[in-house]
Amino acid sequence: MARFHEKPQLAVAEQYLAAGTYYWNSGMFVWKARTILDALARHQPAIASGLQRIAEAADRADFAAVLEAEFAAMPKISIDYAVMEHAEEAIVLEAPFEWDDVGSWPAWARYRPADDRDNRIDAPRHAEINAGGNIVCGPETDQAVVLAGVKNLAVIVTPDAILVADKRDEASIAAVTGELRRRGWEEYL
Repeated sequence: MARFHEKPQLAVAEQYLAAGTYYWNSGMFVWKARTILDALARHQPAIASGLQRIAEAADRADFAAVLEAEFAAMPKISIDYAVMEHAEEAIVLEAPFEWDDVGSWPAWARYRPADDRDNRIDAPRHAEINAGGNIVCGPETDQAVVLAGVKNLAVIVTPDAILVADKRDEASIAAVTGELRRRGWEEYL
């Protein structure tokens, strides 16, 4: 591996695609526990220290409290940025299967049939009027979800919360969890 580069800017990603000589990270990693712990100790000592304190509490009565406190105190950084961008001894294997990150609403929508206006709907009671390219996921209740004159939205309805977002703005959608935590609204996560 020459270099691991996580989420390049759009222009750089387009250059990578045009070159045709780059591999895309699926987010699947295989390593020995000692290898990743050593890498965390080198590149993210705060995370490594927190993991050590959690491990030390594994057989104690206060384990749940230690786990909660340590996890909350750890830096919020993906393994890609924390370790993989610094990796010197990584091997890339080409996988013989397709991959999709179903952790995002646009990816989820790719597995739903589209109607004639490219809406992807999973809600028992829904209606669309001059609406296209939307994602709707609703609860199994009598609550109706109606879209009128809107395009490219993700509308996610749960019994206690509603998310309405531009489905193309995955960064903002991903930031919702942090914003809810910041406000102390964990009950909506």
